[in-house]
Amino acid sequence: MTVAQPFVKLFLLGFLLIFVGMVILIVAAIVHGFPSSVGLIVFIGPIPVILGAGEYSYLTILLAAILTVLGMAFFVLRGKTQKER
Repeated sequence: MTVAQPFVKLFLLGFLLIFVGMVILIVAAIVHGFPSSVGLIVFIGPIPVILGAGEYSYLTILLAAILTVLGMAFFVLRGKTQKER
């Protein structure tokens, strides 16, 4: 087994998980109706742009912000451990 094979398998697993999650969300939206609230955080370079609409948009924006901070912390910590090796 070459070194690249585990990385390819992880990439394909991640792609598959994202695809399955999207299918589940689409099916849930069709069965239970489309959501009336949305929240979104988009990064344009280092600047986050926060968008939201609907009755509960503040909750979705808060969730998106928390997930963004956790994701950024994960990448920073992961980058530091990679440099130490």
